[in-house]
Amino acid sequence: MRHSSPQGRRGAMGGHQDRVLSLAQEMKPILLVMRGINIMPLRFLADGGVTCFAARSPLAALSAALWALTVVDALVEVRERAGLVRGAAEFSDAVFQIFFLMLVHHHFLTPVLHWRAAPAFADYLSDWKDYQDTYLAVTGRPLRLGVRPLASHKGAAAVAVPLLLAVALLLTFDGNNWHNTLLGLMAATFHAVIPSFWDVLGTAVVNASDTLSRHLEEEVFAAGGAPEPGRVRAYRDLWLGLRELAERATATWGACTIHYLLCCVSAVLLNGFGLMAEATEGADANLLMASAMLLITVDSLWHTAVVCGAGHRMAASVGGGARDVLLAMRTSGESSPHRAHRARSRSLTTLQTEVASFLKVMQRPTIVTLYGFITLRLTLIVTIMDKLVTYLCVLLQFTINFRLKYRNHRRRSP
Repeated sequence: MRHSSPQGRRGAMGGHQDRVLSLAQEMKPILLVMRGINIMPLRFLADGGVTCFAARSPLAALSAALWALTVVDALVEVRERAGLVRGAAEFSDAVFQIFFLMLVHHHFLTPVLHWRAAPAFADYLSDWKDYQDTYLAVTGRPLRLGVRPLASHKGAAAVAVPLLLAVALLLTFDGNNWHNTLLGLMAATFHAVIPSFWDVLGTAVVNASDTLSRHLEEEVFAAGGAPEPGRVRAYRDLWLGLRELAERATATWGACTIHYLLCCVSAVLLNGFGLMAEATEGADANLLMASAMLLITVDSLWHTAVVCGAGHRMAASVGGGARDVLLAMRTSGESSPHRAHRARSRSLTTLQTEVASFLKVMQRPTIVTLYGFITLRLTLIVTIMDKLVTYLCVLLQFTINFRLKYRNHRRRSP
């Protein structure tokens, strides 16, 4: 059930500065970047909601045409890169080309995964709008998520940084053309925007939880430490709704996130190979290529940490402040006349029951914690494996180089 808009409730206090943005409006800069690289087929509505592209709409046709063009472009790039891999003189050169081939798969799989997840995510954003309306109806105060500035500069950075890198790549490396520059630009934007997406969404959940805790604390203080039991029950229902939204974030976008983490893992592994191999080539090493591999490796690890950190932040924030308020709440009163004392005792008993019920529902851990735990441990395991494999790669490459130099030395000897 949708309630009247916050603007209508505020009346004369309204205005542009008092307008409460929905989560879709708060995240719009990030979502527009994702739509620009063809992984977020959502259309923004005037009331602050979103909806998926209609099957026969111009936006859907444009999105399908863009996907078809990138698939054709990727096929051309695969053929060209395969030739470069076969003709690579150094092992690190071949690794770098193979890594680029793996980025190409983004244009085959990523739109399909994200298009399938888009309807559920549109419903998720609509549920956030309903929650904000319900929050206003229950508390009389708007729920401001306050992530629009963060989304704006994260979205700008997700576009600007890959664009600068694409220009540098086009001007620096031989054999580049508009095909691989376009593919690299879109893939780099994909790698940059997904952590930004989770960072903004996680910050929105944290801000919502902090606001709920603050409003509960203010209401408890205004009631002298013993609010009406119905108010505690109302805040409990709001808290349960917020926890459900936090848990559904990973469920709604989970497959896409796992796909992204696999892309980061491949980047770490392959560039670790290439970087270590480049280090064993001595004077023949390409410093610029080695620097690019190092940056991609560090960037992928950093992005993975951001995604994992967003899950941990959501889990840690939901309930923390509200739990402190409940534990500090005064649930016993001073002595009073007999009849008033009995009435107050009954009220306090009901209040104690509501507080205990609120604290009990907080005992169940948020599922986001499990998600963050798994992804963090996965990242740690992959990082350790990457180090072990790269050290073996260094040993193998060093042995090959040493044997080649030894053979050449013996051939030159009289």
